[in-house]
Amino acid sequence: MAVSQKRLLIGLALLTLVVGALFYRMTMTEPLAVLNATSKAPVTSLPDFEQYQDVKAKKQAFFDFLRPIIKEQNDFIRAQRVQVSQYAEQFKQGNTFSEQDLEVLQAYAEAYDLDEQPFEADFFAVLLRRVDVIPPSLALAQAAIESGWGSSRFAKEGNNLFGHWCFSKGCGFVPLGRDDNKYHEVAKFKTVNEAVRKYMRNLNAYHPYTPMRQIRLAQRTQQQAVTGLVLIHGLLDYSQMKDQYIAKVVRMIKQNKLTRYDDAIAVTDQSMAKASVE
Repeated sequence: MAVSQKRLLIGLALLTLVVGALFYRMTMTEPLAVLNATSKAPVTSLPDFEQYQDVKAKKQAFFDFLRPIIKEQNDFIRAQRVQVSQYAEQFKQGNTFSEQDLEVLQAYAEAYDLDEQPFEADFFAVLLRRVDVIPPSLALAQAAIESGWGSSRFAKEGNNLFGHWCFSKGCGFVPLGRDDNKYHEVAKFKTVNEAVRKYMRNLNAYHPYTPMRQIRLAQRTQQQAVTGLVLIHGLLDYSQMKDQYIAKVVRMIKQNKLTRYDDAIAVTDQSMAKASVE
């Protein structure tokens, strides 16, 4: 066996142990803790990226700051997937769900924007399709674009790295030039972790991003790498710029060689291919 193959197998084993341990620790205390997991060391504000005179150094500092937070949120998603897979297997075996099980499944349905439906095979197929990781290259590229490398007012004052809107009065910043008949605000987040979590949940849950999830499923089914360069083509509705926005994200990923950060999830998450068409 080649050295690279041995390293890959060791990496797969370590990832399984880490995710398994994370899932075990959370489920031993409270089943809903897996879905509601939050960072033990939340980041409450962004560094001052404008201090960097060198553009290359500034970009790398931005990526280095955000990568561990993206990884943490993807690890939470992996733990959720383990839990959902266990419930799916329980259903497949014909075992009855307890009241606590039903409470957890209902929480997943609400979190991942699933319509009211019985907890049967189709429910688990769709849920497993949604509970899946987001390539770091995609998150990094979109964060850089939407926040101006962490220098926008919304990023610095509200930890909003992805241009999220909210729709209740006082939930965020009122954008300049907003039409009088509009009510949206630019969301504020207490932590950067929360902003990344919301970004991933949006991509995984909401209808406009169904094409992205379809592409991800196709890649996994065909045992192909799941990268930002592939998934971005399913995010036509992320921005009013449409195709121009997709081209902008593609350039960002390529110019900064961000696909290198996708290598780990592209290989180690091949086991996440179980799901059916939404």
